[in-house]
Formats: sequence, C-alpha cells, structure tokens
Amino acid sequence: MTGEIEPGEVVSMELTVPTTSLPMKFRALVRYRMGLRHGFEFLALSAEQRTALQELCKTLSTGL
Repeated sequence: MTGEIEPGEVVSMELTVPTTSLPMKFRALVRYRMGLRHGFEFLALSAEQRTALQELCKTLSTGL
C-alpha cells in the first residue's frame, strides 16, 4: 500500500491470485485497520472472482 487507508473508505486493488492467469481487479470497503493489517469487504464480485477467491481461501486454510 502506498498510503494510509481508514475504515469506511472504498479502495480499488489489484491482486494476483495463483488460480488465475492475470491479476484481478477489485473494489473493496475497508472494514478495519490494525497497524499494517487491514480487513476488506469485496464489492460487486463477478462469479469468476468469487470462485477464484473461494479456491484461494480453501488452499490457504489447508496450509499448502
């Protein structure tokens, strides 16, 4: 991140998700900030984006 963002702000972000060939662009609402950690609520996801994020979360939860 290039600057401070506060809860309640809407941001645009680009993430490289290993299950897709190109970076994905998202809009997200900042839900919380604790130091350098942030929680985001993704807004208006396409079906492809939702599936890619669900697969990523599943992979990360198994520790692989």
